Amino acid sequence: MRQIRSATVIAATAVLLLAGSVAADTPSTFSGSASDADTPTPQAWGQGDFPASPKNMAGTPQRPSPERFVHYVYDSTQTKLTRQDMTQNTYNPKMAYGGASIANREDGMEKSGWDMTYVMTEKTSTAKNTQKAFYAAGYAEGYETQHRIYQNFINIFPPTWTDKYTGSWAAQCNQTCEWFIRSQFDWMSATADDKVKELAKQTGTYEYKFWSAVQDSVSQINGMIDGYMDAAGVKASTSAANETLTWAQIYGVGFDFELGDVQHWVHGYLASHNEKQLVYGTNKLADHPDLTVKYPPVDPETGKTVPMPPKRMVDRNAHCSALIKATDSELFMAHDTWSGYNTMLRQYKTYEFGDQIPAISMSSYPGTLHSGDDWYMMSNGISSQETTNANNNNASKGTLTPRTVPEFVRVMVANRVAVDGSSWTQLFGMYNSGTYNNQYMVVDHNKFDPSKPKMADKIGTGTLWIVEQMPGKMAAADVSAFLVNQTYWASYNIPFLLNNDMKYPELVKSFGSFFDYNKYARPEIFKANQGGINSVHDMKMMMRWNDYQTSKYSTIPKDNCKLATDGANPDEGVCDPAQNPQLVIANRADLAATYTLKNGGPIWGFLTQNPFGAIDSKIVSSNGIKQMMGHMISGPTSTPYAAPYIEPFNWDGSAFKNDPRRNGMPNQYDFDFCTSAELVSDNICDNKLDYLTDYNPRYAGKFAPYQGFMLGVLIAVLGLAVYIFISKKNNPDDYNPMTGQ
Repeated sequence: MRQIRSATVIAATAVLLLAGSVAADTPSTFSGSASDADTPTPQAWGQGDFPASPKNMAGTPQRPSPERFVHYVYDSTQTKLTRQDMTQNTYNPKMAYGGASIANREDGMEKSGWDMTYVMTEKTSTAKNTQKAFYAAGYAEGYETQHRIYQNFINIFPPTWTDKYTGSWAAQCNQTCEWFIRSQFDWMSATADDKVKELAKQTGTYEYKFWSAVQDSVSQINGMIDGYMDAAGVKASTSAANETLTWAQIYGVGFDFELGDVQHWVHGYLASHNEKQLVYGTNKLADHPDLTVKYPPVDPETGKTVPMPPKRMVDRNAHCSALIKATDSELFMAHDTWSGYNTMLRQYKTYEFGDQIPAISMSSYPGTLHSGDDWYMMSNGISSQETTNANNNNASKGTLTPRTVPEFVRVMVANRVAVDGSSWTQLFGMYNSGTYNNQYMVVDHNKFDPSKPKMADKIGTGTLWIVEQMPGKMAAADVSAFLVNQTYWASYNIPFLLNNDMKYPELVKSFGSFFDYNKYARPEIFKANQGGINSVHDMKMMMRWNDYQTSKYSTIPKDNCKLATDGANPDEGVCDPAQNPQLVIANRADLAATYTLKNGGPIWGFLTQNPFGAIDSKIVSSNGIKQMMGHMISGPTSTPYAAPYIEPFNWDGSAFKNDPRRNGMPNQYDFDFCTSAELVSDNICDNKLDYLTDYNPRYAGKFAPYQGFMLGVLIAVLGLAVYIFISKKNNPDDYNPMTGQ
């Protein structure tokens, strides 16, 4: 990224909000630092009155046909939901006692790589019925998508696998793990009820807004779990299929993104307590006022340090590429999810819950009540996304406590309640769990004015906020000034505000530029190519970029390769092969070679072949969000029509054809970009990589280097044709069509 012009600009525009006591320094490439700003007290998150709602845009999502909806209606007791199967050709049937409607299609995976789930509640959401509406919405989704949730569960937690970090639920989440997540849910639920009652006369405060929205989320979670259990119970009683799951297992599908951080705490707790498990229902949270674990943990009997968990657990959730780009006429937000291929069972999901909450559309998964990628667009003109930062501050990992609100709940609270980027970060920062630690980017498209001639006038203060999280600390800043000066903001799993706090300088010393905020492959690729982005098509090409075979950016860093050795000649180490398909924007780890320390250096564990990659791309623009119109593609990137010929991912044709974690997925991922309107339409989007046939010549040598090759072929063919024509004209009897002579 290029330097900001002056430290004064950042000091004037960035506000750093910390839940700790010390402001974080930003990477040294920038002349300004968010730490130049005033630092409020540690209690600054969510204090005082909530800001008044500005006159934001009010986009309406594209809805499925009315006849596709199934309605879940409360009876007169308002305790039981009854399913009405397409009996009324309307979005909102008369519901005397409340309820919800859902349109769900599970034939999209084979056609577009996306199932579609659209959930609505009644138009008016008052304080009296909102919890029942959220419960009904959750119940409808749990019941109607039960089988897909089960498939997703066994893809994430394969029942026959015993590996502690990729295996079954029992292998990944032991008794203490279940105790933690269930105790956290119980604390959150009880605290929400207490706070809403306590603050009944202070409804205009952050605290009330936050806990009222948490209360709604708790109702939705309970509804989904009950809906799943009822549907699975009916199936078990009427067929041989047994897809029953426990409360914790259903909840764990959505909580999985945070599970790796909880595993760290569990490891430390058990090591410090003679491996004595905490058991839910027996050990009360109230009996454990201090659950802090010293890291690295110490065995109480021997006094010796207990080894840390394997490095792969540290990197469990370090994934995603993201880009914000301003042009003369558009403000784009784009995101690639980097994840295991066992998570490619996808849903494009929309929640339209009453008229007091913005509608939310997102890329998601069965059984997940948030995005998880994360990528969201809201009908009030705000969009949000994140990339995940692995927390390398070991001391902070022992500070986790169940007396917090999970990340997936806080992000949905912020999406539903926030009126701008500042209030979004405030809400998200409240009751930080320290799990699933991300850099969130919040774009307020309402503050972008393309009619203004200068970029400084187009991008208003508050257009782009970022917020970063780690255990015990949050940091947020208005970085609109960076967007003005650079016209882009890129994010790639390396923290900006909490870079020092999360110990990334130490990683650079140990592993080289792979962890450097400015020198790693993706920041350089974004910087080199973002200037050519002027349209949605351009952004598609940027986010699917993988030219690893020839790109200089995809060469494994030399400072790492010097250590690629068995130890005999540490100064003569080389990486072989030197080009890697993960040093790109759209990762294809399935195409990588098999690396060890000897041929891959210290970062070989990341570089080596895995069923892992960029499993999608999503794009929204300032014009598109007015109609809640996004563009998304499912599956790993491919360029099958031209050199360098990266074929679409095919399970049976890959090295992972025997991987059992592919339930419900198509065999081959050769889908095209779809619009959100196409995904909810009756015809569904079923194009096959059409966007790749419309290359933009601007990107020769950049997005599509093979264009130069194809142009050369075309010129050669035309030249040959002219030569043949002239030869035939001059020597018609001697012309040989096979030789051209």
